[in-house]
Amino acid sequence: MVRKKIEHAIEYYMSVVHTRPKELFSYFLATGYKDTMLDSVFIKEQNDTFSAKMYLGMLITLIDDLADNPTCFNPNLLKLIYNNNLVSKNKLSVNDMNIINLKKFLFKNMHNHIKKLSNYSDLINIFNFDLEKIYLSNKFFELITAKSIMRNNYEVKFYGHYNMGVLAAGMIDLMGIKNINYDELGRCREIFITGQRLAKIANTISTFAREEQEGDVTNEIMCLLSSNKNDFSFYKNKLEKEFLSGIKLIKKSKNRIKSFDSLKYAHGIEKLFDLHMSLIGKI
Repeated sequence: MVRKKIEHAIEYYMSVVHTRPKELFSYFLATGYKDTMLDSVFIKEQNDTFSAKMYLGMLITLIDDLADNPTCFNPNLLKLIYNNNLVSKNKLSVNDMNIINLKKFLFKNMHNHIKKLSNYSDLINIFNFDLEKIYLSNKFFELITAKSIMRNNYEVKFYGHYNMGVLAAGMIDLMGIKNINYDELGRCREIFITGQRLAKIANTISTFAREEQEGDVTNEIMCLLSSNKNDFSFYKNKLEKEFLSGIKLIKKSKNRIKSFDSLKYAHGIEKLFDLHMSLIGKI
């Protein structure tokens, strides 16, 4: 049942937006969310956590393309999506209205699954805060797509990783842990944010060629290349070293938290990196 509903959602997405291959959703997102799911998520909650994250991933992809892909760039539409405003159909093109309806579908289904999770009422305000940070990241990319002269290495790195949604996905998983220790919440979030940065490193390396071809100016390596004399390989190597350091940092958290196994989570992030690399040129 879960698989069929997700397949339906993917088909609906692909019928409205044609810029991404189906494999991005049916294989990449599905595999990535399974590999990084916290090991302590209650078995009865796993279908809802996975489904909620799939809708989250599709929502992030939707707004990402509208913000930084020159062929889809649509800041006016993004304003409506961020604010979730109700708009009259006669004020939008048919295509824009279809995208608005798709966003509402993804948002509604994501929350329908989240509401079923054990720790929903305790953590939903924090999740909504993290969702706002995803929007903020997207707004930044939207700005530098329109005005590339404001692009700088510090802000690209500072805001960039939030559009991976790993922190928000981690909070969804925490909603599905039956015996969560709330005293560890801050430390859990530190691990998720580290994992989010590492996921962004993988994304930055693996999508560089595609984004360069599309004219997307938001890639971190592209930003570094614009202000320095080094080449792609230099920055790729530098980011890979940062990735390894981040994995070690997550692993060191093993004795600091009991809510989930940080070693298994680190392994999941490593698998996510490998997944990115295996799909270079495909997603």
